[in-house]
Parts: sequence; C-alpha cells; structure tokens
Amino acid sequence: MLYIIIALFIWASSFTAGKYAYTMFDPAMAVQIRFFIASAIALPLFLKSYPTIDKSLRQKLWGISLLMFPIGILVQFIGLSYTSASSAVVMIGAEPIMILILGFLLFKQKIAIYDWLLSVIAFLGIGLLVLGSQTDEVVNLFGLFLVFIAGMGFALSVHLAKNIMNVIDNQAYTAIILVQGAIISLPISLSVIKDWTIHFNWLGLLSVIYLGIGCSWLAYKLWNLGLNKTPAHISGMLIVLEPVFGVLIAFLFLGETMSLLTALGSILVIGSAILSTLIPIIKKNN
Repeated sequence: MLYIIIALFIWASSFTAGKYAYTMFDPAMAVQIRFFIASAIALPLFLKSYPTIDKSLRQKLWGISLLMFPIGILVQFIGLSYTSASSAVVMIGAEPIMILILGFLLFKQKIAIYDWLLSVIAFLGIGLLVLGSQTDEVVNLFGLFLVFIAGMGFALSVHLAKNIMNVIDNQAYTAIILVQGAIISLPISLSVIKDWTIHFNWLGLLSVIYLGIGCSWLAYKLWNLGLNKTPAHISGMLIVLEPVFGVLIAFLFLGETMSLLTALGSILVIGSAILSTLIPIIKKNN
C-alpha cells in the first residue's frame, strides 16, 4: 500500500513541479523533454517487448498513446501554464466522473443513479471553478478548459486500454506507451512552442528531470508494484488521495490560495470523485 501512496503523491506533485519547470522552459518544451527522459529509460524494454505484440493490437496502442500523451499530458500541462496548479489538479480530480460518463455515452455502460447525482455535483463544482476564475486572479478559464479536455482524453484512453492490458504485461504496456507517446508528441510540441529561449536555473532543470524520472517512470513502477500486493478495493480507495495531495502541495510549495467560490467548487469536485470511488467499493464489500 505504501508503494501506491508514494506513486499518488508523486503524480499529485507534478503540477507544482511543472510550475517550477516553466521558469526555465516553455511549457511544451518542458513536457517534451519530460517525455524524452521517460522514454529513454523505457526504451530497452520497449525494444524487447514491441516485436512480440500482435500486429492487430499495435494500432490500438498508438491510439492510446495519442490520447494519453499529446492530449492527456501535453494539453494538460499547457493548460497548467495559464491557471493555478491547485485548480488544475482539482480538474484532474474529476477524471473518475469523466470515465463514468464516457463509459455510458460511448460504450453503453450502465451508470447507477448515485453516479448521475455525483456527476451533476462534480460539474456544478466545475461551474463554480469557472465562475471563480472571474474573480480569482490565479485561476484562468482557458487553462481550466485545456485541463478538462486533457482529462477527457485520458478518461477515453482508460476505456480503450482495458482489453489490451488483459493480454499485455503491465510493465511492457507502460514502456510501449511511454516511447510511442514521446514520438507522437514531438511534432505537436515543436509546433506549439512559443519561446525557444532557455532561462537556465537549477530548480527548473531539476523539476524537468523529476517530471521525467519521477512522474513519468518511477510512479508507474511503484504503482505496478503496489497493485501486485494491495487488494483492488484498497487501491481504488487510495486513488482519491491524488487531488487532495495535489492541492496541499500547491498550497505549501507555491503559496497558492483559493477564493471562497473556487474553494467551494474544488470541494464539490473532489468530494464527488471520492464518493464515486468509495460507494461501489462499500456496496461490493457489503
């Protein structure tokens, strides 16, 4: 369980690390460097695993890599450059709700009544975040929109990856999407970089290295180790800690604050995501 908690903490800190990385690099440049670092670590396993993958699955893996990296991470971190780290991580906290809604709309999955109610509450919270962006100077509407689109891309990739992960080793899957994600993202990153100037500082450099090694490789490795030793219902309950960790880290290291309206919206989003995860686990155990 400790492995999972550490992995979630690392992922939660990524937005704060991103803010520091932007002091040295353009946001798109920082993300692409992050991808290169992670893919370099994963490359040996990628070269070993990719030839063994059935050709019918390779196209799907490229599609998942597209959703997870250029959309799910690159767009997300560009959005982060416009808005506060705490508001961005709150938006990511709504991903369990996004996964439910996309499952219903695209894959005809059933949604319980309480899930619909929680979805309404979550989007009400997002609405309050949008309203709060009008008065909270560090919260930006365009940035929130980009983070939301990125979250939808990630949520869709979760659905598409389920069947593939049943037939591919977890570590091989991670290595493949990391390398493919870096490849797909490269032309997109190059086209959206606005500032090619590098403003060197050690904190910015260490932050990019941390994003590449910690958030893009080590966290996945710890997560996989934790899943092998932790019951599924426990790991599911722990996932909801990520947005909580993220907001606290942003407050502590970036000195961010929230207006009353933004804070209320954040509570609704995170609270609904927590309940959407816990209620099915409690019902199943009962």
